[in-house]
Amino acid sequence: MRKPVKYRIAFLIVAAACFYVGTLFLPETLPEITLSFESVWASTQWRNTVLVTLAYFVFLPVLYYFWIIQIGNQALWKLLLVFSLSSLVARYNYPEQLAYYFEFITYLKYPVIAVLMVIEILLLVTIVKALWGARKLSGDPRIHMLEQYEGDNIYEKGSKEAKKLELALMFAHEPASWYYAIPRFSRNHVPAIANLHLWSAQWWHVSLVCVALVVATYASYLAIHFGVKRLPLWWQLWFFTS
Repeated sequence: MRKPVKYRIAFLIVAAACFYVGTLFLPETLPEITLSFESVWASTQWRNTVLVTLAYFVFLPVLYYFWIIQIGNQALWKLLLVFSLSSLVARYNYPEQLAYYFEFITYLKYPVIAVLMVIEILLLVTIVKALWGARKLSGDPRIHMLEQYEGDNIYEKGSKEAKKLELALMFAHEPASWYYAIPRFSRNHVPAIANLHLWSAQWWHVSLVCVALVVATYASYLAIHFGVKRLPLWWQLWFFTS
């Protein structure tokens, strides 16, 4: 397992633990006090809320910066993901006096959905173009990508050529799957040297998987529609991050 992947998994575990422990310490309501350091620290409810807020909005973003952005060479703007997730958890678990300050997170879902729709359409167009272009190839489309971007710079980590090759291989996986699943997909399909009899090659298996995905998706949206707040925190995080 690569180092960035290990730190990404470790961050997910730490973040889930912080959110779960934070909900245990957060009070339902906050008493009316004079806002000063001494009065805030003297009140157990306010002190716990401040400590949880530091964990959500200071500790986790700093940890994400060093473990994900620095080690994984990620873009700095991805810190917004941590702040958004912390704001979402705060919206549904903070005391009422503070929870309404995070009401803005519920309105962000509309522009996020619009951006995701645009990304989905672009991906669909790119995949369809790749599938149509792969019909003229002979052999595995991923091999053709390696030949197209052949050069010494592709083995240099972080180079422009290496990033292009990585992106090309990612998009070539879809035509490769179709290439091996449908013998007549390519006009220049090479002869098979063996035949594997698998369940995944049967039409009933494909139909069952499609039905299961549709049922799981519909059940997820029903759970969100009828009240995610009624579910445990672990399910809430899964629904909003999956």
